[in-house]
Amino acid sequence: MALRDLDSTYLGVSVDDRDPEAVMDSMLALAESRLPQWEPRNGSLEVVLLEACAVGMGDLIYAANRVLGALTEGIIGLYGVARDEGSPATGTVRLTLTGSQTVTIDEGTLFRLEDADSMLVATETVTVTGSTVDVAVATTDTGGYLNAITAGTACDPVVAVPHLANCVLHTDLNGGADAEDDLAFLTRAATRFARVTSSLVVPEHFTAYALEQPYVKRAVAVDQYDHDGGNSPGDDDGYLTVYVYGNGDEITADQKSELQTAMQAQCASILTMTVEDATPVSVAVTAAVTAAAGYDTGELETAIEDALAAVWSWQTSGFGADVEPLDVQAVIESVPGVDSVTSLTLPSTTATVDFDEFAVLGTVALTIT
Repeated sequence: MALRDLDSTYLGVSVDDRDPEAVMDSMLALAESRLPQWEPRNGSLEVVLLEACAVGMGDLIYAANRVLGALTEGIIGLYGVARDEGSPATGTVRLTLTGSQTVTIDEGTLFRLEDADSMLVATETVTVTGSTVDVAVATTDTGGYLNAITAGTACDPVVAVPHLANCVLHTDLNGGADAEDDLAFLTRAATRFARVTSSLVVPEHFTAYALEQPYVKRAVAVDQYDHDGGNSPGDDDGYLTVYVYGNGDEITADQKSELQTAMQAQCASILTMTVEDATPVSVAVTAAVTAAAGYDTGELETAIEDALAAVWSWQTSGFGADVEPLDVQAVIESVPGVDSVTSLTLPSTTATVDFDEFAVLGTVALTIT
C-alpha cells in the first residue's frame, strides 16, 4: 500500500477543523473573557505567545487528522484494496547515429524530455547495428498529462551515447494514468466491503468466531466430522465439529448451546455443526537430572517444572500435537543449570494426543543429583 495522505474530510470526520487563525481567535476570546481589563496589542509578549501556541495547535490538528486518514487506509488495505498509484506513459525513442555503428542501449537508460517534468527510461536492451534504432521507453512519473507529449519531442540520453547524432520521441506517449484520488479510492473500497459478510464458510471461520467469544480461550474446527457419528475426520460430508475450551476449564453447557446456535445461524443451511468440549490430556514426567555445579537443586526443580509447564499447558499446547520423550528431554536440558538428563522414565513412549485434544503437564517427579 502506498504511503500517502488520505484526506479525512472524505470520511466525514476530523479531530478539529480549525486553522491557526481560528484557534487564535478562540484563545483571544477566552483570554478577554477571563481578563476584562486586558487589551491585546500586536507584538506584545502575551499576544506573541498566543500566536505561537495557535500555530503549534494548528500543526497538531493537521497531524491528528492525518492519523484518521492513515488508519482508515490501513484498515482498507487489510481487505486487499490498494490505492491505484497511476501508470506511466509509454512510447518509443528513435536514436540516429553517425554512420553505421554497433552500440548497445541498456535497459534502464534514462532520457531527458524537452520541456517535461518526467524523464524516460528504456524498458528493453537494444543493440544498434546501423544508423538508427528504436527503443521502447516509459516515463519515470505517472499521470494522464504525459499522454499529451507527442512524437518529435526532442530528448537526449543522460549518459552520452557514442556517435549519437539525434534523439527524438518517435511515437506519441500513451497509457499514462493519474493516481486514484481519495474519493475514487473510498468508492472502490466501499464496493469491496459490500461483499464482506459474516457468514462462516471454511473451518478457520468457525475457529475464529469461537475465539471471539470472551468465554472461549482455545478452539479448533474439524471439517467433515460428526462428533457422534463414529467415523474419522473427513468421512462425514455435511458435518463440522468445533471443539472449545474455556479459561482453564470446560465452558458451560449454556455457553456451548449459545455458541452452537449462533454459528449454525451463520453457516450454510446444508451444514450440520456442533460444539463440543476439547479434552486436555495429562502427561506425567518422571526424570533423573544431573545439575551443573553451583546450582541449588530446589530452585532448579522449580525452574524445570516452569519450563515444562510453559510448553505443555492449556494455553500453549497445540491440538493433536503428540508429546515425544525427546521433546521433553530437550526442554529439561534447555534449563540453565541442567547438566544432563540421565534418565526419562515418563513419558517412556510417544504420548498420543488426538485431534480434539491438547497436552497439559501432569505430575512431575524429578530426581536431581
